[in-house]
Amino acid sequence: MIKKKNETEPGPYPNTTLVTVTQDYKVIVDTEDWTDWLDQYRWYLVKYNDMPYAATGIRSEGKRVSLHMHRLVADVSSRQIKVKYKDRPENNILDNRKSNLIKELIVDSTEAAYRKILDKRKRR
Repeated sequence: MIKKKNETEPGPYPNTTLVTVTQDYKVIVDTEDWTDWLDQYRWYLVKYNDMPYAATGIRSEGKRVSLHMHRLVADVSSRQIKVKYKDRPENNILDNRKSNLIKELIVDSTEAAYRKILDKRKRR
């Protein structure tokens, strides 16, 4: 079965592409990322906590896995790193340009406790 490609049009900013995903949501991406590799995949809309994200499905180790476009654009595979938007979606537009994504290290409470003790120890 051949999957239908996502429809595209020129984006609202220089060197950007506007990609239509399911439910008529639009995703802004850097044209370079779209033409170099993102256009190989079929993108659809997913919502987590009522927040929309563009995602694609692939098979990995025999299982279907959903990958979010903003994490791929930010070149982040680790669950230890959160990728946030500088500007959240306006209406039904997601801005996945590299310049609109922020990487943030996630520190769990155990790691934070270790850091606190080690920092105190270093100050002595």
